[in-house]
Amino acid sequence: MTWRAMAVVLLLVGGMWSDVLGEFQGLPDEVLREVRDRKALPRGRYTFVKSWEAEGEGYGHKTGRKIADKEASGGAVWEVREWRDVPGHALYGPYVQLPAGDYVAFFRVKLMGAPVGEVVAEVDACVEYGRRVLNFRQVADVDLVPGKFVQIPLAFRYPGGKLECRLWWPGMGSLRVDKVALFKVEGARLEEVIKRAPRPVPSGEPSGLAYRAEPRPFPDLFPRSKPPSPRLVVADVRKLPRDWKLALVTLQGIVNRERPTLYMLFFSTDEFWLEWLRKRGWVKEIEAVSDPRILLKRFGKFVKGMVIYD
Repeated sequence: MTWRAMAVVLLLVGGMWSDVLGEFQGLPDEVLREVRDRKALPRGRYTFVKSWEAEGEGYGHKTGRKIADKEASGGAVWEVREWRDVPGHALYGPYVQLPAGDYVAFFRVKLMGAPVGEVVAEVDACVEYGRRVLNFRQVADVDLVPGKFVQIPLAFRYPGGKLECRLWWPGMGSLRVDKVALFKVEGARLEEVIKRAPRPVPSGEPSGLAYRAEPRPFPDLFPRSKPPSPRLVVADVRKLPRDWKLALVTLQGIVNRERPTLYMLFFSTDEFWLEWLRKRGWVKEIEAVSDPRILLKRFGKFVKGMVIYD
């Protein structure tokens, strides 16, 4: 290729990139280059508001830890690791109050490991301490790049109040979160990127249905199981990925048909109810299992088959 041809190519590429920057006026080049999903990015005039380091004082965490990362803006990130950490909010906060308007939050996230087609995060913007969600989106591992930071944009219309831009981690895939940058956007049509189902309209049909009382199979409002075994097998599954949790809770349901024998710890509240059973005298002894996955072998006689899904 001659130098003239190379110059033409560079001019064309530069012109195309200038057009892209013009659609997102005011958005820094280093941010835009890391956005893979441009369809989630509203066109308009961007004004930087503020950014918060994921490991900094502005954010709280329910899971994960701070570690060093030389590619992060502040030299450190907040990391969540599969098989090590429990699912939960890796980021919540920063409870900032701003003028009402349209905004876009950019979550800078890195995938640690190869993608397998799983949802690895859910980001949202909310007020009223999570009671009112302004917008949210699920992030799959295929939306990210292994070993490189990617900007995940989230557009929302902010009415006022204490704003949170959160990242919830389901326990699948290992992630590193660098920071969250907030921009105000003007002249944008957020309805193009925020997809919401229309409000349902009651049809009034069916109508005039006759009520027919059915005999209840049990006397109380809810069915009652048999009293638990005085010796409970307890397994802590909080750090396991979702596929293992699904398999073990299914096993629990099968084994406990005859008598509640298996008890799983999915949340911290499950420890409270386990202690409640002990105080009432229903459970005399607890056998804690170090690795919950061995329960499949131990209670294998209860299993008649297995469903494998892709």
